Formats: sequence, structure tokens, C-alpha cells
Amino acid sequence: MFKFVYFTFLLLALTNRYIVTQKVLKMDKVKGQIHAGWITKLIFLFYFLIFAAPPTELLLVNRNINYYVSFSAFALYIAGMFFWLWAIKNLNKYWSVDIEIRENHPLIKTGPYRYFRHPHYLFIFCELLGLPLIANAYYSLILISAIYIPLIILRIVYEERALIEKFGDAYIEYKKEVWGLFPIPLFKKGVRS
Repeated sequence: MFKFVYFTFLLLALTNRYIVTQKVLKMDKVKGQIHAGWITKLIFLFYFLIFAAPPTELLLVNRNINYYVSFSAFALYIAGMFFWLWAIKNLNKYWSVDIEIRENHPLIKTGPYRYFRHPHYLFIFCELLGLPLIANAYYSLILISAIYIPLIILRIVYEERALIEKFGDAYIEYKKEVWGLFPIPLFKKGVRS
């Protein structure tokens, strides 16, 4: 029964991600300059690990399910999803799957951007932790984290550079005032770049 529920949840999560992304991508917006397009392609390629590795492990590894871990991970995923939607809503027509800066692109400091410079990536972390942990797929969690976390950190470095190039001192000042990803001192001034 657990496997059926998990696979149904995965299908719904993937469908939700696709529908929201397609809806935002279809918004009337002017294309901008894309920075480090290769990193987006690489992240997209490995993104399927998040949805493929945990169910594979669930099917292949005979493990008793710790429902406390599963429900906690599910709550983490759902909270992250709402945070992601809040971030997209605040960026509105400036949201992109790429590191894309448009000509008239404003520096967004509202909504979750008052607290974090990269709230979208917080959801990615909730997703990459939540989906394997819901299934108690600990090997998948290690594999996904080892590949995906460095890619996200690298993307943030490139994104920060593009934002500094666009906004200059205004973004540097914003970096000093707002957390990068997590409310811990290491991330206060952003990923070391």
C-alpha cells in the first residue's frame, strides 16, 4: 500500500511541477540574456535522479518504512512547494528556468526575497531531501545530494555574478542585508564567490 501511495504522490508532484513551470513559461515576457546556460542543462539532466532514484530504491531494497521519517519528509516537501510558489509569484514574469536577466529586470526584494536571495533553491533542497526520505531511500538521498547540491551551489555562484553585473552596488548591498539560502552565518554573505 505504501508503494502505491508513494508512486501516486510522485506522479502528482511531477505533474504539479510541470504544470506550474509551463504556466509561468507561457507568460508574456521579453527574453533576456542567459548566463551559464550549460549549468541549467546539466541540472535538468540530473533532475530526473530526484524522481527516478528513490522509487527505484524503494522497489529494490527491502526496508521497513519509518513512517515518522516519511511524514516529516512529506511535510518538508509540501512546505517547500508553497515556498517555491510564493517565490515564483513574486518574480512573476521575471522567473525563468535559466539564469536570465532581462533589460528592464528590477531587483526583487518583496515576498520571500525579503528574507532570502534564493528562495527557489530552498524548495529544490526541500525536494531533493523530501522525495527520497518519504520513501526512506537513504542511498538515493546520498547519491542525489552528492550530485545535485554542488550543481545548485555552482548555479547560485553564476546567478550571483549575473545579478552583480546587472545591479552592481545595489545587489552587493542586498547581499549584505539578506540571507543567501539558510539563516546561518556561512550563508549570510552568500555562497563564497
